[in-house]
Formats: sequence, structure tokens, C-alpha cells
Amino acid sequence: MAYRLWVAGDGDLECEYISTIRNTLIQDSIKNDRPFYFINRTDTPGKVKAYEMLLESSEGRKFNNASKAYDLALELEDEERTQSAREIMISLSPKNSLYYFSGRHGHVADQVGVDAVLTLLSEQQGVDKTHLRRLVDKYSS
Repeated sequence: MAYRLWVAGDGDLECEYISTIRNTLIQDSIKNDRPFYFINRTDTPGKVKAYEMLLESSEGRKFNNASKAYDLALELEDEERTQSAREIMISLSPKNSLYYFSGRHGHVADQVGVDAVLTLLSEQQGVDKTHLRRLVDKYSS
């Protein structure tokens, strides 16, 4: 409630007071695997912090957290953050990443992400990337 009132009252979103409250809410959402619906659309510092905390919590374990960070990076329209999240997602699960990036997860297809997964799989499996692309295109339709 304090967060909502602060944002509604046009409080400074960089203030230590609201940052502490926001960080607690973000940590709780990550711990309990809940969405970040509480983050106001105008709260760019909050989205950045949630992105950072999600990626910290995803390294070596949670694809879901990395994909949430990816979604936040897209929302922020930050290509550098988007690419970092892509790389972590792919390192955690190429299969889930391909599914996610191909648009079958209900998102707009991310061709950069699909290409990155296909490049990795091509190298790992010794299969031509063009052949893999045709398979993805065939089964994504």
C-alpha cells in the first residue's frame, strides 16, 4: 500500500525509502514466484531493480526468473539487458528458450533469440543451422 500511495502521489522513485519498500516487494515476489503486478508502469527504476534481482536469482537455476527478467528488459526497451537475459535463458535451457523465443509462449517471436539458440544447437549437435531453422519454422506455424 505504501508503494502504491507513493507512486500515486508522484513521490521520487529513486528515494531510499521507496527503494527499500520496492526491494522487499521484489524479493518477496521472487521468493514466492509471483508476478510483478505491483510495479507501476512508470516506475523505471523499479523495473530495472526487478530485472537485476531476477537475473541474480536465476544464475545456475531458475529459467522462469530469467524469462521474467527478459520480459522486463523488453518492456524497458533495453537491448543490452534483453541480450543479457537471452544469454542466461539459453545457458539454462536451450529447449525452453527456443520455445519462448519462437513465439509459442504467447509472446511476439524474437528472431535474435531464436538465431542464438539455433547457433548453439548447431554447434553442439553438428547439424546445419539452416536445417534447424526449417524445422523451427515448420513447427512454429
